[in-house]
Amino acid sequence: MKKLIVAIKGGPSSGNYGHAGRPGLVGGSGGSGGGVVGRHLDLAGNDKAGRRNLLQNLQPNATMTVFHGMRYMDEVLKTIQDGFDPSGEYERGRIYGGRELEFEGYHVSPDLKVSSGFGPFVFEFDVAAKDMIAPPGTHWDIPTAAGADEFWRSSYPDSFRPSLTQSLLLAESQGLLTNSVPTANIKAVWMYDGDWQSHTPASIVQKIADGIIR
Repeated sequence: MKKLIVAIKGGPSSGNYGHAGRPGLVGGSGGSGGGVVGRHLDLAGNDKAGRRNLLQNLQPNATMTVFHGMRYMDEVLKTIQDGFDPSGEYERGRIYGGRELEFEGYHVSPDLKVSSGFGPFVFEFDVAAKDMIAPPGTHWDIPTAAGADEFWRSSYPDSFRPSLTQSLLLAESQGLLTNSVPTANIKAVWMYDGDWQSHTPASIVQKIADGIIR
């Protein structure tokens, strides 16, 4: 039986992956709350101009599909079982403007290519815009989220969170997930084995149980 060694069991959280990036891929970091579900934004299916058109009018209940890369198998299993819980999830080691930042939440991206730089497992799930903010450090010279929103308001006057619109339009498109995501929202887990392939969460658990992934 083929053994696919892709993870280190028992390591720290995915936020400590080091953000080195996978060769040939773009580097980057790595349930929505209740309420009325708004329009689903197809960011992956649009070019830059199309994404800008969608995001410049970003509203709190709009939803989008995002990705989050993980390295460690124990955390992958925990997330499949419990979903995402940003409470106490601190990501460290990100350097902006010559300083290291520490903050609570998960880096997510609507671009699989961005998230794939941070581990051999990438979760795909849906999230509401209201459950994300612009990652601290995206606007490293502006000390508060409110200040970042004010800075970008003239560029995106119709967005409920202008700084998030801007961070999602960057080449390294990202947001910071600040609310929980239930397991039901997880659409797939992508795994790298020469190329990126989509799997159901249940099939990932079975592959680990069978020793195919170790």
